[in-house]
Amino acid sequence: MTRTLMIAAGWYLTGSLFVLPAEAQTLEEDLRRSPSAELVALAQRDGDAARGAVVFFQHQMACSRCHSVGDARPSTLGPDLAKLGKEATDELLVEAVLLPSKVIRKEYESVTVLTNDGKSLSGLLVEQTKEKLVIRPGKSISWQADSSFSI
Repeated sequence: MTRTLMIAAGWYLTGSLFVLPAEAQTLEEDLRRSPSAELVALAQRDGDAARGAVVFFQHQMACSRCHSVGDARPSTLGPDLAKLGKEATDELLVEAVLLPSKVIRKEYESVTVLTNDGKSLSGLLVEQTKEKLVIRPGKSISWQADSSFSI
């Protein structure tokens, strides 16, 4: 079916993908249903790094709250996207953008600690010994060596 016929038949164009209005309630749903390899090919062909940077740094998107890109606005809550390495394939990056919490590297997993006085503290585990637990950002919890705890 040609592009003109598809539009005339009630399909609409999102990027280079045609979807039926009844099938795609939101662009996000449509993208999540699309194969990663197809989205990678579209991004390589039609992608715009400057527009991507605008989206990345938008407050409501929250990407830059956890991730830094090089030395600008450093963050320790998630990996630096400029230093990902070769294991971060284009397909994995597309999947991480669409499903950011699907895979979280061990060093970035959040822990929650409930103290004896009923307070709940959450953060990234930095250090755990028999005497203390340190979570980022900046909380240190100490306890008696014979106390039991679990994370």
